Amino acid sequence: MPRPLVGVGGRVRALREALGLTQQAAARRAGLAQAHLSMIESGKRADPRASVLQALARALGVTVDELLRPFPADGAHAATGGSD
Repeated sequence: MPRPLVGVGGRVRALREALGLTQQAAARRAGLAQAHLSMIESGKRADPRASVLQALARALGVTVDELLRPFPADGAHAATGGSD
């Protein structure tokens, strides 16, 4: 049975937490409101604009491609990548 995948919001949260950043700090780095970042992480804003993804990727030190690459919800891959 396939494992559920973490979407962009979960990926953003995992990367942010791996860096030890609060939502407020990450949002400030990306030039976003904390509430906007919260909505992305919770999935309430599941399809952020490309400009927002670019800002988040820069703030988290990854590429947009890395932000969009799903990983298993069971934590089999590290927040910053991993292989099978």
